[in-house]
Amino acid sequence: MVDTLRRWLLAGDRLDAAWLVFAIANLLAMAGLIAMDGPHGLETVPFHFIYVSFTILYGFRAWRSGRVLLGITFVSVSTGAMTLVAIHAGREDWAELTEVPLMSLMFLAMVFHVRRRQEATAIAQRLTADLRRTLERRQAFVSDASHELLTPITIGRGHLDLLRRTDAPSDMDIREACTVTLAELDRMDRLINRLLLLESAADPGFVTLAPVAIAEFLTELHRRWDGTADRRWQLGKPTAVVIPLDRDRMMLALDAVLENAARHTRPGGVIQIEAITDGDEVEITITDDGDGIPEEARERVFDRFYRVDRGRNRKVGGAGLGLSIVRAVVEAHGGTVSLRQGVEGGCEVRFRLPRGASAGDQPVAAAADGLDSHSRLELAT
Repeated sequence: MVDTLRRWLLAGDRLDAAWLVFAIANLLAMAGLIAMDGPHGLETVPFHFIYVSFTILYGFRAWRSGRVLLGITFVSVSTGAMTLVAIHAGREDWAELTEVPLMSLMFLAMVFHVRRRQEATAIAQRLTADLRRTLERRQAFVSDASHELLTPITIGRGHLDLLRRTDAPSDMDIREACTVTLAELDRMDRLINRLLLLESAADPGFVTLAPVAIAEFLTELHRRWDGTADRRWQLGKPTAVVIPLDRDRMMLALDAVLENAARHTRPGGVIQIEAITDGDEVEITITDDGDGIPEEARERVFDRFYRVDRGRNRKVGGAGLGLSIVRAVVEAHGGTVSLRQGVEGGCEVRFRLPRGASAGDQPVAAAADGLDSHSRLELAT
């Protein structure tokens, strides 16, 4: 008992030490009052001082469970022992002994409510932090989206204003202004469609699943891309498995990754598509030997409006929405997508999709960009 108290004292601080001295002093006061044979019941005053001070001390310290049990054990045993001494001396009735467990239970009830309050406070703080991060992301999203939407408006308006200020614009000037303005309107239309798809990504009906043979699916994907750019398009032997997919959505996601690979791979570079079965999942991997993505950017490339190079021209680098829709589509299928450096440089994008029932009917927390089925992708990784 002495060693346990010594360890407890050494583990605490001066407040704990001061209380322990105070508690021992009250125990000695109880012993003194019992020995003096003064008025009956007076020895219960230091008894209650010990419990009240211990309760106040816990309000300041809020120890972990081990120290709480150690403290209440010390208080219960010491005050119980002194109460037994008082009973043996004829100064107290046996009924007084019931105060020891009752006071201890009252203290433990207070501990329970303090712990509940601490847990509620921790949850509130966590929710506040989550809400703050959500608001920060929303503010960043609104800022980026506004900038992306205002840019084509500004460009188109500038050309039209220039045309309006020209007294006798030539046919070439008119055609050039119309061409630029229509191109900017098309870009804004694609961006709006992507943002609308972003909003629909959380809907239960975002994907419509049907059995799809992976071998046939990837063969079609390879055939569509083979020859579209001066790259060596390779298809590994696909696994012979059928899984539930939304064929159009998943094709769109894979198209996004392949166009990104073609964009950042030199002429003659290798772009490989392969799939394997791994337990209850199918793993589809797209690998290239292109420029690659810096390690610090690999986690963020799936965020909306994120660009590895913020200074890149928007027409070349896109709006930074391409890979966010990839993640939205994959997660709507109950899968995951990750990106890492390839064995020989470049990028390796890995899709892991469930072979059985998909989680496609669950809300998706991923960021997505909408992509029209008729437009080319403008990726910004």
